[in-house]
Amino acid sequence: MKILLVDDNFVSRRLMQRHLEGAGHEVVSCEDGTKAWQRFLKEEFAIVISDWMMPGMDGPELIRRIRQSGKSDYVYIIMITSKGQKEDFITGMEAGADDYLTKPVDMEELRVRLRAGERIIDLKRRLEEKNRQLESVNSRMKNELMLAAQIQNSLLPNQIPDIPGMDFAWFYQPSLELAGDIFNILPLDEKHLGLYVVDVSGHGVPAALLSVTLSHLLSLHSSSSLFLMNQDHQNNGVIPTHCTELAHYLNQYFQLDNHIGQFFTMLYGILNLETLKFSYISAGHPGIFHFPWSGNPTYIHYPSFPIGIDRSARYESRELELTPGDRILLVSDGILEARNKEEEQFGSQRVLETIHQFGKLPLREMTGKLVEQVRQWTHSNTFEDDVTVVALEIQEKEGH
Repeated sequence: MKILLVDDNFVSRRLMQRHLEGAGHEVVSCEDGTKAWQRFLKEEFAIVISDWMMPGMDGPELIRRIRQSGKSDYVYIIMITSKGQKEDFITGMEAGADDYLTKPVDMEELRVRLRAGERIIDLKRRLEEKNRQLESVNSRMKNELMLAAQIQNSLLPNQIPDIPGMDFAWFYQPSLELAGDIFNILPLDEKHLGLYVVDVSGHGVPAALLSVTLSHLLSLHSSSSLFLMNQDHQNNGVIPTHCTELAHYLNQYFQLDNHIGQFFTMLYGILNLETLKFSYISAGHPGIFHFPWSGNPTYIHYPSFPIGIDRSARYESRELELTPGDRILLVSDGILEARNKEEEQFGSQRVLETIHQFGKLPLREMTGKLVEQVRQWTHSNTFEDDVTVVALEIQEKEGH
């Protein structure tokens, strides 16, 4: 190793230098702290052995400067002193020394202290190398996660569906780079509109993989669209799959894996654009917030099994008759279970109060106000769980 040796006593310095060079080390010797500091700034040293009492800059001051130099590689420092007071040892260690020797220096003891320093330096170098490798891996993983998040976001609606008499708004924010939540608004045919919110258990990559799979299955742009549409043999065409059938298909297809342990909740509904009847199924998911134009908002919820928990589970659809001016909101539990500092959940009642307070605002503004209220509740712009809000409004006809 390359060692900086600092001692104003020529004989002592020369003896230690010969001993260190005989052990195979490269030694640069200086007679005072000022010259040692100048050499330290120009060169790299693994170990510094410094006397305490020297003219000009003493040992503790030299050590303090070395520790404040900002050099990336760690320098192991041994202080040599003739002082024997405990307070003096503490002063040296607080200045930044790693070890100390007392004069006259015993060369065998010096060898042992150097071996200890070598081990520490080697450990620090290996740790730094591991950290560099980890930083490289973390950087690569972060880039890959960002790319995966972009892919996942591309599966979400990129524009408001152009359906006469309908308005839509949504908010979507993962708690991590990737989300277990997924949603969509799907014009199934000329008469029917489908919309859903899915919440996969867990967080991160495993939850995101299943949510992406579900997004593909619940899509009209792939061969898996048979999940959403059924053959209409009577009219030689296709019709939307009934909500209960869809829940049954998915529950058979995605039974809980004992090793992975994933399941998901879902609220899926079909709106008849002619009759304005909304048929839906809730599989362990938060219910629907319905805000009729002529009344107060209500929360419609009933217990049911998530998808994948019980193969024999049966799902019953519900029907909601809407009229012009009505609004419905679908949310994930990231809204309802958002907690404040007292660990109290935001809950469905506060959602109802927010809808009632801001329900006459345009749909997107009302949705934004709900998210704002949740953020104020948690005192944070981030969420512990993925958050999804999907809102639909039956627009009033002109003249009404």
